[in-house]
Amino acid sequence: MKTKHEIYYDKEKTKPVTDYEVNVDGYALLKTGKFYVFGESKVIASGEAVVVAQDEAVVKACDKAFVVAWQKARVKAFDKAFVVAWQKARVKAFDNADVVARDEAVVLLYDNTALWADRTAKIIDKRANTCQNPS
Repeated sequence: MKTKHEIYYDKEKTKPVTDYEVNVDGYALLKTGKFYVFGESKVIASGEAVVVAQDEAVVKACDKAFVVAWQKARVKAFDKAFVVAWQKARVKAFDNADVVARDEAVVLLYDNTALWADRTAKIIDKRANTCQNPS
């Protein structure tokens, strides 16, 4: 099934992005610039990409990409990506990703990730415990 991408340069949805490649899994590849992603779009953000995702968009963020996720957006963050999750966004963070969780965001932490969270965010910490009990 082909994904309908709703990707824009502005949040008002007046300037659509049309010059992106799509990989074999149907993800739009976004590398440089600021993008607003809506609907059920699936994107991979990398490098200098800044992505604002909402609705039920799916984002894979890597290589220092910056993502702001709203509503029911889902993000997988890798390789020094930075994610800010609001409302009911869901984030899986791996491999040195940094996450800020607000509102009712749900965050699963793996590997060497860093987290800053409100008390209302749901955090599931799957990182290996590196502290040793001296006794």
